[in-house]
Amino acid sequence: PTKHVFVRMPSGTIEFLRMEKHETPEHVLQKLAERDGVAMSLASHRLVHNDCDLEHHVTLDEHGVPHLATLTLERPMSRVFVK
Repeated sequence: PTKHVFVRMPSGTIEFLRMEKHETPEHVLQKLAERDGVAMSLASHRLVHNDCDLEHHVTLDEHGVPHLATLTLERPMSRVFVK
C-alpha cells in the first residue's frame, strides 16, 4: 500500500512523495536526494512529525504517519554554549 506524504523543506518549499508504508525516514531522504540531486542523511538532517523526531530504523507506519501527512525536514541546530 502506498501513502502520500508532504515534506516541508528547510527552505519552506513543500515536496510531495509517494511512499510505501514499510519505508523509513532514511527512504524519505533518499527519495528527496534522488529528486534534488543533493545528498542528505539523518546525521545532517532530521524528519519531524507532530513535534516528534522520526527514528531512522522505524517505518513510517510504525511511527503512525498517516496518508497525506506533512513531515518537516530540519537541519539540527548548532549547539551554542555560553559561559
